[in-house]
Amino acid sequence: MYSDLDGDGFLAKPIQLKAASARSFAVDRKYERFGEILLAYVWNVTDLSRTTMCLTYPAAVAVADEMGWTTTASWENGKYSTANPSDRLRALLAPFEMRPGSWRAHLGLNPISTQPLVAT
Repeated sequence: MYSDLDGDGFLAKPIQLKAASARSFAVDRKYERFGEILLAYVWNVTDLSRTTMCLTYPAAVAVADEMGWTTTASWENGKYSTANPSDRLRALLAPFEMRPGSWRAHLGLNPISTQPLVAT
């Protein structure tokens, strides 16, 4: 993901996109070596009411830790995933749902106005 708008300079961060036709969430330890990687999850990708979330790798691990996943054999093998996120997991992920301006915030930039341009 990058921004090269006037005044921003050129800013970029790696992003790993996880798209699913339903809901799913996974944290893979192979991404821990990429310090600033963003993990983007799109649920119900074919539906107009899809949900998009974006977490840093440390935030995703914190969610996994809160869920108790980091003490499992799956985590020791490098990954934990679920194709049926519980209500508790969905609540932990809710603060990471993307809204207008959220992507710029992940780059450390101020959001662009979401107001439509009006001719005067």
